[in-house]
Amino acid sequence: MPDSRSSYRGHALLVGNDQQFFDALSQTLRKAHFAVTHAESAEAAVVLLAASLQPDIAVIDAWLPDETGIQLASKLRQTRHCPFILFTERGEIEAMKKSVPGAFACLDKSMTSAAILKTVQAAMRHATEQESHAVPGKKLAGTTGRKRYPAVPRSR
Repeated sequence: MPDSRSSYRGHALLVGNDQQFFDALSQTLRKAHFAVTHAESAEAAVVLLAASLQPDIAVIDAWLPDETGIQLASKLRQTRHCPFILFTERGEIEAMKKSVPGAFACLDKSMTSAAILKTVQAAMRHATEQESHAVPGKKLAGTTGRKRYPAVPRSR
């Protein structure tokens, strides 16, 4: 967990069994003040979500050992309203973009950590902007679902 609440950026759920990739991503996100939870399979992610895990963003490998990242993303959209990013190998990006509605991004695993971090941060900003335009209490697809109300000007 990050040291201070003022620098806390959110909670990232990482799902995939590519240990080297997700270890490096986890380290990058922690340095950027994200709390990180890692599940190596879709089943493990579903168990975490059922146990009340409330991620602000999910980063999912397209090819999981027990089902596809697309299937997990579909479940995530139905039960949790947080942005998600799918990762895959080179050459699969365009096909993935067409088959994954609601994904903030479909990215290549060979991207640099800095580029991945920028995409995660952009997804979080996008979700926050969608929430700020939402009707109070209404959840939007691709958002965290947490109620946020616009600032009310103080009367003088």
